[in-house]
Amino acid sequence: MGPWTVLAVFVCVFVSISTAQDHEDMYSCARVQQAFVQKELGSSRIIPNMPVSGENLKVCISSSTCCTKRVEEKFLQQAKADFQNAVKRESAYTKFLISTNAVKYQEEFDNYIVEAEEGTNKMVRSVYPNMAIQANAIIPNFFENLAFYVQGKEIDLENTVGKFFSELFPLVYVYEINSKTMLTPDYKQCLIDVTDKVQPFGNIPQKVQIHLQKSLEAARVFIQALNLGIEVINTTDYLVLTRECSKALLKLNYCSFCNGVPGIKPCNSFCLNVMKGCLATVSDINTDWNAYIEHLDQHTVGMRGIYNIQVVMTTLADRISDAIMYAMHNGPALSEEVRGYCGHPPRQKRSSVEVFYGNTTASFPVATRPNLDLYDRIRNSVGKLASNKQFYKNLPEKLCSDDTTAMRSDYECWNGDRKGRYSKNVIGDDMEDRYTNPEMRVSRQRDQVIEKITDKLRHIQQLLKGKSAAPGEDFYTSGSGDGDVVVIDTGSGCIGDNDDEDCEGSGGSGDGGKPVVKPGLRVKEVTTEEIDFSFEETTPRNAATPNGRVTIVKEEKGGVRGGVGSTASSLQSSSLLATLVTIATVVMCRR
Repeated sequence: MGPWTVLAVFVCVFVSISTAQDHEDMYSCARVQQAFVQKELGSSRIIPNMPVSGENLKVCISSSTCCTKRVEEKFLQQAKADFQNAVKRESAYTKFLISTNAVKYQEEFDNYIVEAEEGTNKMVRSVYPNMAIQANAIIPNFFENLAFYVQGKEIDLENTVGKFFSELFPLVYVYEINSKTMLTPDYKQCLIDVTDKVQPFGNIPQKVQIHLQKSLEAARVFIQALNLGIEVINTTDYLVLTRECSKALLKLNYCSFCNGVPGIKPCNSFCLNVMKGCLATVSDINTDWNAYIEHLDQHTVGMRGIYNIQVVMTTLADRISDAIMYAMHNGPALSEEVRGYCGHPPRQKRSSVEVFYGNTTASFPVATRPNLDLYDRIRNSVGKLASNKQFYKNLPEKLCSDDTTAMRSDYECWNGDRKGRYSKNVIGDDMEDRYTNPEMRVSRQRDQVIEKITDKLRHIQQLLKGKSAAPGEDFYTSGSGDGDVVVIDTGSGCIGDNDDEDCEGSGGSGDGGKPVVKPGLRVKEVTTEEIDFSFEETTPRNAATPNGRVTIVKEEKGGVRGGVGSTASSLQSSSLLATLVTIATVVMCRR
């Protein structure tokens, strides 16, 4: 037998096998039964062994089919489930990114507040021990309200800050300024009532309130925006499909099964038209979704300085200490003004207790400049989210680009009727284009669920506006100071009710105005030219003189005082020097 004869026999055998297979596909539903079981849709027994008439089917109508009404309904439900699962797969990364960041940053913001509370308690115990026990009654509630505010609860921050300093004033006045008096309920209430009139802490409470308002509001709306992003994704993940969409999905993915060719995939343009029709209402979100991401990005750009919760909470204990020191320094004038409203506080003779302050700074860790990595991490997180702009516009293309969903071309593929070419045009992305979809009729009525979520996106955009530093804004300041200057008085060991017999003559005769120190009490003399209560960005330096005096030098506009240079590169003043000044003030107040 010659080679040409062998080749001819081989070709004949191949053609015979192919013809037999086609004949089997045409007159048998075996492959459909197998695919039905593989998809776990039920028993293969509900699939006919041989094709039957399909004139009574609703979508996959054919003169000869492997589907019954029951099988077609099974395929319809599976087509809807396949579509929703595909949408969830495409949105999974975006949803994971937003949800993990929402949880992470909420916990981090809460931790900053907890750490600030711990730092404030430690500061009071270390520097102002006389009122530490009583302060425990007001500090936890103050910080609890700050945490509630960041978590989204309806808390009036201005009222919260005002109440805290009003309740703090009686403790400072009785236990630090007039330490030989006692705090009765009536006198305490009178002090609380006159706080706004006498302004014992100067403008520090107002500035604390501004800083807290800006930083906590920026953090709060950031978390709210992230949570809304999760809600948007969940809404579109579980979109209720219209009847027209469901029928088109069945035709796209499973009518080929009924025709006995379950292995063939849909044409790409056919897939795009069906997906654009099913996602027509979802595409309405795209414009507001893009704006949402842009506003979130702009918001986080401004979460710096006094708009940064990490910065403000890290320095809050120092700000509270500044307020206490301010009141103590102005003790004599403050006491005289208070007596005009509340009279003399009740006297109480306390046992004399010697206090050693030599290691106070060691027991009260000085807050260094905070590690400003929160800003960078938030910017990095939002930067990843920014890559999801146009998500809803591009969703149909993403769904149809999956090789398991559709072919890459429009030839030799399932066109809705048979294996062949898909000749219909793909609709455009404009709103009016959706109504010319060749695969389904799209309703002109707006989806109420989509309408509601779109309104929420627009609302959060308004909330994000102005809640962080605007471009070009000096986000390290909160406005001009009021000119208050605190000077440590080295001529007297008492502050406040200086008519007390224990204070008379303590200014010292011939002692050069130096503080009187009892044996065993070691105090390093500290003077200050100026302490800035505006919380503006300054970097004081220590100028040690031969006699051990330490001077705080502050940079001024147009030059430097005291001949010591400084750079405006830090939000807070030197915490070490501030603590030394505070300790010196407290020591002299108590002597």
